[in-house]
Amino acid sequence: MTVYPAPLSHGIVFERLDQLQQEDAKIIVASFNHVTQTQLSTTISNQQGDSVSTIEHLMAAFMGCGITNARIDIDGPEVPIMDGSSAPFVTVFHACGIDVQSDVMPVFTVTEKVCVPSDRGMDHGYVSYEPFDSRLFAINFDFGGRLSHTPHAGSVEFNLDDDDFGAYLAHCRTFGFLTDGQMLQAKGFAKGASLDNTVVLQADGTTMNELRYPNELVGHKMLDVLGDMALSNCTIVGKYTAHNPSHQLNNLLLRRLLQGASAV
Repeated sequence: MTVYPAPLSHGIVFERLDQLQQEDAKIIVASFNHVTQTQLSTTISNQQGDSVSTIEHLMAAFMGCGITNARIDIDGPEVPIMDGSSAPFVTVFHACGIDVQSDVMPVFTVTEKVCVPSDRGMDHGYVSYEPFDSRLFAINFDFGGRLSHTPHAGSVEFNLDDDDFGAYLAHCRTFGFLTDGQMLQAKGFAKGASLDNTVVLQADGTTMNELRYPNELVGHKMLDVLGDMALSNCTIVGKYTAHNPSHQLNNLLLRRLLQGASAV
């Protein structure tokens, strides 16, 4: 995968180099209305059926660094997992330099509360946006009740206008339960998951590798949220609040909030 600078108003666009179609047919625009799969990760697709999955950590790096125009050449259907966080991308972006361009992202100001509950009810999970004067994110996470009794559950807030993504969230790695991973790998999925790129949880909540921060797992949920919200293609001014957010709920929220609306 190679990330290139892009001109004004280009947006974030992927190009599947391994596909044989004409140039335009290999293009996949990173947008909430191109999301086609949200189980375990976020996948975007084009009309020809070409897709790129696990885009959320890269998209979070773009959002955290304020990058809104880029072309990503990729020779397969999935963004490299790296170490399971956004940090490798952020490090390279800052090392290369980030150009300040003259255009400004369209702004969408939330004027009324919009909430999307889990299909299992609000107590299990929900995501929402409500009016606020900056880009504030607040989540509570208890693993759907599986680990509510452990230090891994908790709350975190992040203000995209004031807080440092690289310092607070970028290094937080993805995680999963050992038993879930074993079942997925038996079905041919998650073949690249290892202790090098995933915090592995046992049933009692203990981890098989050392955490980088005490609240790393909740921090990674926030990282995922920012990656999903980066698909809005605009600056959303408002407060995002969630309990046990998921890629599916995040995409449903963006669709409900932005479908048919116009940013200015």
